[in-house]
Amino acid sequence: MNTITLLIGDKPSGKVFPKKPPKKPYFNSVKVFDIESLEDIQKIIEQNRANPNAYFIRGIPHTFEEDGTFLRRIVNTEDTPLNWIMLDIDGWNKDKLLKDKLIEYLPFVNQETAMLIDYSSKEGVFGCGEDYRDKYYAHVYLWCDKSFTSQEWKNKLIQYKGEGEGKIDCALFNVVQAHYFTEPTLLEGYQTELTERTVFIDRDVFYADDIRARDVDSIPGLNNSLDDDLDDDTANIAFSKPTMEWFRQIEKEGTNIPTMNTILSCIKNLESKTVWKRLLKKRLKAFEIFQKMPMP
Repeated sequence: MNTITLLIGDKPSGKVFPKKPPKKPYFNSVKVFDIESLEDIQKIIEQNRANPNAYFIRGIPHTFEEDGTFLRRIVNTEDTPLNWIMLDIDGWNKDKLLKDKLIEYLPFVNQETAMLIDYSSKEGVFGCGEDYRDKYYAHVYLWCDKSFTSQEWKNKLIQYKGEGEGKIDCALFNVVQAHYFTEPTLLEGYQTELTERTVFIDRDVFYADDIRARDVDSIPGLNNSLDDDLDDDTANIAFSKPTMEWFRQIEKEGTNIPTMNTILSCIKNLESKTVWKRLLKKRLKAFEIFQKMPMP
């Protein structure tokens, strides 16, 4: 069973131009929808678009306040398997169609992938010295052939985590992360060229097996100076807890990064210092390129 949870907050969450400090909703009323497709999500969005207090979360609330309202906290929410994901497109260049850019950056998206594109508040807005018309701002919903919990989705997509074009904001896979969709409020001096906020591209599901681990050796910059000497202090970083935790996750995805077992085996078998240090450096370089960010 797939669900999406609609929350109606005690404060509006829709954006206002010119920007004002956000007033995040605290207590919420809840409606959990059973869904079977991206079209079901589109229908719920369009039925609730006019309500500035409405937004989605991925999880299902299970603990409520005495008055029946829901306090949006992880401890109050169940993480259930879902087929749908949402990607936040924030400021990608408009040098080609948005669908084509997703295909370019994400190996699990192709010409046959269905998409629900819900353009976000900034899309097309201009006025008073601000202009967002030359970038893409959108929430893109996709439907997978397999379902996973939000934590499992986060683990699968962590290799694409980051900020900027082509990267995935993995915070969206927290069970209580808000997914906004209401219309922005444009005050005097602001306008938008956007004519259609929600676009459904009717194609097919994407396939979990296509979320393949990146080939480490194919990443630009990885092999630069791999044969350089690596001092002992730097090598020790490879055994640090954050590095080990991260590699423990991505090694499950079948990358060609040398495992710690391989490296320890080299040391045990009295391989030369150059051999095992080079393997350590490859791990560190992958860590540097993949993970210029806090640990999940």
